[in-house]
Amino acid sequence: MWEIIAAVVCIVVVAVLLISFRLFRIAIVRPKKHKDSSGNISEMNEDQKRLEQRRKEGVRWFRDMAPEEVSIVSFDGLELYGRLLLQKRATRGTVIMMHGFHSSGEGDFACQLRHVYELGFNILLPDERSHGKSQGEYICFGALERYDCRDWIFFLNEVLGELPIYLYGISMGASTVMLTSALKLPQNVRGVIADCGYTSLWDILSVIIKRHFHLPPIPFIPIASLISKAVAGFFFGEADCEKALKQTELPVLLIHGASDDFVPPEMTISNWRALDGKRRQLFFVADAGHADAYTTDTYGYDRMFDGFIADCEKRRGN
Repeated sequence: MWEIIAAVVCIVVVAVLLISFRLFRIAIVRPKKHKDSSGNISEMNEDQKRLEQRRKEGVRWFRDMAPEEVSIVSFDGLELYGRLLLQKRATRGTVIMMHGFHSSGEGDFACQLRHVYELGFNILLPDERSHGKSQGEYICFGALERYDCRDWIFFLNEVLGELPIYLYGISMGASTVMLTSALKLPQNVRGVIADCGYTSLWDILSVIIKRHFHLPPIPFIPIASLISKAVAGFFFGEADCEKALKQTELPVLLIHGASDDFVPPEMTISNWRALDGKRRQLFFVADAGHADAYTTDTYGYDRMFDGFIADCEKRRGN
């Protein structure tokens, strides 16, 4: 009898460890090849085809502007790459645009790149660690990327002088810029725009494991977090955006699609509440899915974005 119980316990323990390690690999380990997010155009409906064409035009415009490839070395020795597009005349500053999980700057910001540039801003599109040309084996959901973002700020100040800087992120990139906002940053960092960011890595993984694996978060996420600390150097709890927003001194614009079925819109509400008493703005886009707020309501998004920047400039006197 005891042998049977012991065998069952061993099987359960092994199963829990295997599932936890699988969760770690899916979420944290860099894939050998990122998937092409453009999809098969023959399977798209007319609206999707128009959107895909719009994105391609945005990418083409950016590449035709011949951005400069730049690089830095991260605090832990990784070579990180990005593309820097400078204004040909006077500039209002630089917008650092941080992309999402398994994505790229061009992929996530294709449709808004030209608008940001025509507002008079330089654009920096970093490849986040473990993405694109940047080195790294582990994706850290902002826990370590926040320090990379800060190093990009230092880089810009070194090569361009202390021009105004805005941090703009989508999805994982949104959470990265929110986490960055709690660090000690140079005074020329003026504001944060976070589109469809999550409250914490722990929270979003809890949603994913319930929705896609039909499993409870505990014990799998705590064990995966321990594996992450041992292998990748961070606990999941280190990527806590609500905590960061309670500490930030920067104005923050939060954006979310009301029909987002990946990062629940309620997470942005929680982040909004964490900013209580601070300079904050909130913009929800009806019928917009994950990372689709801009293409769903471009006019409204541009107005909110432009107004936020203008308000930051007005308060700082420039």
